[in-house]
Amino acid sequence: MTILLKPNDRRHHQNSGDPLQLLQYCEQILSKIVEIRIRIDRPKPPKIIDKNEFIAMMADPTPYVKPAELLEKEALFENRRKKLVQISTALKRIEWMAAVSDPRNFRNLES
Repeated sequence: MTILLKPNDRRHHQNSGDPLQLLQYCEQILSKIVEIRIRIDRPKPPKIIDKNEFIAMMADPTPYVKPAELLEKEALFENRRKKLVQISTALKRIEWMAAVSDPRNFRNLES
């Protein structure tokens, strides 16, 4: 019976009633999860070439031709970048309009 109770004794109970502290703790955990996900998704390092392959590449006079897959990815990246810039500009404009039209920012005309 005591063996079953031991794992329960090890649990940490959160008795603090401070929601700000709990929120900061949750944000810290989520940031660590994001960091782990970034490390998992990180591309592997490129293949290391030896000196003979490097000399052969430099001796070849033909220019580098990008693969079709890379060209498609670059075009997709450029389209998404332009869309992101447009959305960012629109959001900044809305934010500016909200700041300008906020009555709290108006000067008191009666004074």
